[in-house]
Amino acid sequence: IKKKYKIEKYEMSKAEAMEKFAGDDLKQKVMERIEDDTLSIYKQGDFEDLCRGPHVPALRFLHNFKLTRVAGAYLGGNE
Repeated sequence: IKKKYKIEKYEMSKAEAMEKFAGDDLKQKVMERIEDDTLSIYKQGDFEDLCRGPHVPALRFLHNFKLTRVAGAYLGGNE
């Protein structure tokens, strides 16, 4: 947040995304479940990930916040 990265959204075909994230088994499984042929990717700094969004336009819009709860999510509900 201190670096105030801009959050960038771009789109690519599902085939391109499968190739881009070829080393990530979880992302591969997530993409297999998506029916759309075009996927959205969000980037901030060096970090990129699949996401439907939307997000804040830049991290500078985020101020202090407190996590009051956290939860786990399991692909396929196996846990």
